[in-house]
Amino acid sequence: MITPETTQDETSRLEELLSYNILDTLSERDYDNLTAIASTICETPISLISLLDDKRQWFKSNHGLSVKETPKEYAFCAHAIHNPNDVFIVPDSRQDIRFHDNPLVTGEPLVIFYAGVPLLSKNGAPLGTLCVIDHKPRELSENQVNSLKALANQVMILMEHRKKDKLLKETITELENSKKFQELIMNSIPGYLFVKDENFRLIQANSAFISLYPEQMKDKIIGYTTFEQYSDTEAEGFLKYDKQAFKEGRSEVYEAVNFPNGELKTVHTTKIRFEDENHHKFILGIAKDVTEKLEEEKVLSELYQIASSEGFTFDERMLATLEVGKEYFKLDLGIISEIIDTEYIVKHISENNEVQQNQVFEFKGTYCVHTFGANEVKSWHNVGKSEIAQHPCYENFGLDAYIGTTVFVNNEAYGTLNFTSVSDRRTPFSEREKYFMNMIAQFVGNEIVKEKHRKEREELINNLQKANSELEQFAYIATHDIKTPVINIDNYLNFLKEDTDIQNKYSKTAIEWIDKSIKQAQQTIGDLVLVTRERKQKNIELEDVILEEMFKLAKIDLQAEIQKSKAIIKTNFRKYPIIQYNKVKGQSLMLNLMSNAIKFRSPVKQLKIELQTEKVGEYICLSIKDNGMGINLKNDKEKVFGLFKRAHPRIPGSGIGLYMIKQSVENIGGKIEVESSKGKGSVFRVYFKV
Repeated sequence: MITPETTQDETSRLEELLSYNILDTLSERDYDNLTAIASTICETPISLISLLDDKRQWFKSNHGLSVKETPKEYAFCAHAIHNPNDVFIVPDSRQDIRFHDNPLVTGEPLVIFYAGVPLLSKNGAPLGTLCVIDHKPRELSENQVNSLKALANQVMILMEHRKKDKLLKETITELENSKKFQELIMNSIPGYLFVKDENFRLIQANSAFISLYPEQMKDKIIGYTTFEQYSDTEAEGFLKYDKQAFKEGRSEVYEAVNFPNGELKTVHTTKIRFEDENHHKFILGIAKDVTEKLEEEKVLSELYQIASSEGFTFDERMLATLEVGKEYFKLDLGIISEIIDTEYIVKHISENNEVQQNQVFEFKGTYCVHTFGANEVKSWHNVGKSEIAQHPCYENFGLDAYIGTTVFVNNEAYGTLNFTSVSDRRTPFSEREKYFMNMIAQFVGNEIVKEKHRKEREELINNLQKANSELEQFAYIATHDIKTPVINIDNYLNFLKEDTDIQNKYSKTAIEWIDKSIKQAQQTIGDLVLVTRERKQKNIELEDVILEEMFKLAKIDLQAEIQKSKAIIKTNFRKYPIIQYNKVKGQSLMLNLMSNAIKFRSPVKQLKIELQTEKVGEYICLSIKDNGMGINLKNDKEKVFGLFKRAHPRIPGSGIGLYMIKQSVENIGGKIEVESSKGKGSVFRVYFKV
C-alpha cells in the first residue's frame, strides 16, 4: 500500500474545507438523493460524498455503507484530490500497487472498483470527492462518467448554497426543477427510466422509455397511468410492483412486456421509492431490456446440455444444435455443410422435406459461396432487396433471409453453418447475433473434431483388441507347442544324467549346461503362462483382505531370506488394517514386494523395511519402504513395471513380478507407484479403492 501524500497547499485546503461548516453534521436527504442517483447511474452498491480533513475521510453521505469515516491513510479519495480536474478511476484495486494490500480492499467494505470526482471549491481547492464503489472489477461508460461529474457539480452547488446560508429547500427545489439537469440524469442511465407519483401517473421519462410508444401516443405518456396505455390485465401487473415499491421501498421483477409500439421484450425492472422536500412520495423505475441476454443464456445452456449428453449420437447432437440456432435466429432451416472442391455437401440439416442429408449441390449455386473461407459472418435480412437478389439460390429456392459463417476444423475451413428462411426479417442481423453465429459454428467445429477423435480412438481400440487377441493366441500356442518338446528333452536329459556309462568329463559339462538352459526355458514358459492368465482375468472377485495375515504368511515364506539379510521389519496397519482385494493375489503381492526389498538390499547398510497403510483420497494406500539399492528412475523408470524388464539385470529375476502386480491392481481400479533414489532406497505405494 502507498500512503497518500498531502497536497501542496494543505493548510489552505483545510481552511477552505472548514469554512463550509459541514464536517460532522447530520445526514441530509438532499445529499443522500445525489449518492443514491450516482449509485443507480453507475450501477454500484456504494456511493459516497467524502470530505478529507487532516486525519480522516468523513462521509457527508454514505449510500450503501454503514461507517461514517475511515483513516486518511487508507482513503482512495486522498489520492484522487491530487488530480483535481480528472476523474480518478481504479478498475481493480487488487492489481494496483497503491491499494492491493489496503485494509479497505482486503477487508470490509471490499473496495475493488473505485471512481471519484474531486469536489472543488470556487477557489479550486479539492475538499474531497463524490465517489462510487463496487466489490468487483468494472469500468464506467462515458455517459456514466459525465453523469458522475454533473452530480459532483451538484454536490458543490449544495455546499456553496449552504455556505451562503441560503435556504436548503429553495436550493433543492431549484435543483430538482432544473429541466436540463434532470434530462441529463434521466438520459444518461442505460435502459428505460421513468418516475411515477402516488397516483401511479408517469410524471417523467427518458427518451428511451418514450421510444417504446408509437408516434400517435406520444402526447398520452406523461401525466397518464398504465391503465390508459395498456390492457387492464397488463396494467394490473405493473400496478402490483408499483404498490410494492411504495410500500416496501423497492420492487424488482423480470417480465415479458408487449409495448405499445408492438415490440415484445423481456425486461428487468427495478422500482425505488423516494421523497421530495415536501415528503411527497414517488417511485423511480429503471427497466433494462434483457431479451437478448436471456436468449443467449438459453442458447449457451442448451449447447452445454447437447455437448454433455452421453445419450446423443453425433448426428443427434448436430441436429439438436441446428434446432437451437433456428429458434434463436427465428429462421426456418439450418444446415451444416462440407465444401469439397466445387461440391456443397449437406452433412446435417434440420427437419426438412425438400433437402436430404448427404445431398450434394453445386457450391456456386449456394449463398455459402460468399461465406466459405471468409473471416466474418455473412448475412442478409432481405435478399430480394439486396445486392445478391440475382443469386441462383434466391431464384431457385426463394430464401429471403440468410446468416452463415465458416466452420473450421483443426484450423482449416471445413464447410459452413447457415440458417435461412423463405420469409425476410424486419430488421438486419445484429452484431450480437453475428457473435453468437460464430460461437455456434465454433461449437460445431469442436464437435466435428471430437467425433473424428472418437472414431480414431474406436479404430485404435479395435486394432489393439485384435492385436491383444492375436498376442494371447500366440502365447497359448507358444506355451502349448514349446512346453511338450521341452518336457521331452528334460526327461531324456535326466536319463542321460543317470546313465554314468555314457558320461565323460566333456559330456557331463554339456549335460549341466543343457540342464540349466532347459530350466530357464521352463521358467520363461511358466512366466508367459502366468502373464497370459493375468491379462485374461479382468473380473476379480473382491473380498476383505487382512494385511497383517498376508504379512505373516509372506514372512513365513521368506523366513530364511529374512534371517540371512538380518532385516529389521516394522509394520503399521492399525488405522486401515483391511483392503478390498483377493487373498491369493494379496499374499502374492506382499511376498513379491518384500522379496524385492530383501533381494535388492544395500551391501553396506543393515536392511530396514517399513510397511504401513494410510487413507489417500478415495484409496487405501499400502506402502512398502526400504533403504536398499534404490533405482535410477530417470533412466530405468519404464523398466520397473515393464514385462520381462529389470532395473538391476545383474541380480537374478524374471522381470514379471511388478508387472503382474500392476496388471492385477489396475484391473480392480487401483494403481501402483514408486519413489526411489539410487543408493537411498525405494518406496512402493499400492492404492486400493475404498
